[in-house]
Amino acid sequence: MGIMRNSGSNRQAGLGLFGTIVVIAVAAAAAYYYFHKPHHRAFGTLPVANSSSRTHSPRMEEFNALFDGGTPLASFARPGEYTVVEVYLDVCAYCREFEKGFDAFNDRRPDVSYVRVHHPGHVSIRLSGNSREEMQRQADAYKAKMDSYGFCGTPHVEVYGPNREVLAKDTCGSRAGTVFMWDWITQETGIKPKRSPGGISGA
Repeated sequence: MGIMRNSGSNRQAGLGLFGTIVVIAVAAAAAYYYFHKPHHRAFGTLPVANSSSRTHSPRMEEFNALFDGGTPLASFARPGEYTVVEVYLDVCAYCREFEKGFDAFNDRRPDVSYVRVHHPGHVSIRLSGNSREEMQRQADAYKAKMDSYGFCGTPHVEVYGPNREVLAKDTCGSRAGTVFMWDWITQETGIKPKRSPGGISGA
C-alpha cells in the first residue's frame, strides 16, 4: 500500500511540474507576441481617396538641417492632402522594406504626399563657454530640442490628414505610426511587412 501511495504522489508531483512548465511556456509565448508582433486598437476606417490632390515626387530632407533650423516634422503636413513623414537610416532594413511598400501604395494613392528624412545615425553637439553652468545650459537645451522630435529609432513614421491633424505617429513608447501606415499599405496593395518593426507595436 505504501508503494502505491508513493507512486501516486510521484505521479501527481510529475503532473504538477508538467503543468507549471506548460504555464510558463504559454506565458513566455504570450509575452513574446505582445512585445514583438503588431498589436493595436483599430484605427477605424482608413483614409479614403482625396481626388482634389495629387502628390509630387517624394520630398527628401536631411535631419541635421531640420535640427539646426529647429524645423518640426509636423511642418511638412500639407493642407488639403494626406502627408506621411518617415525618418530613416541608411542601414535600416525595415526602412527599405517600408519604402518598397510605399512605392506600390503611391501608385494607388497619388493623393498622399511622402517626405523622407535622412538621419545620419548621430547628431553632434559642440559646447562652449567659460563655466560649467553655461555648458550645462547648452547641453540641456540640446536635449530638449532633440526630445521635441519624439523619436527613439527608425523608421519613425508620422501620418497627417488634410487638416494637418495627426492621424498616427510613432513615439518612444509606440510604433503606432508605422503600424497605421502598414495597415493602410496592406489595405491598398495587399503587401504585408516581412518583419516586425520591433519595440512596442501599438497605441
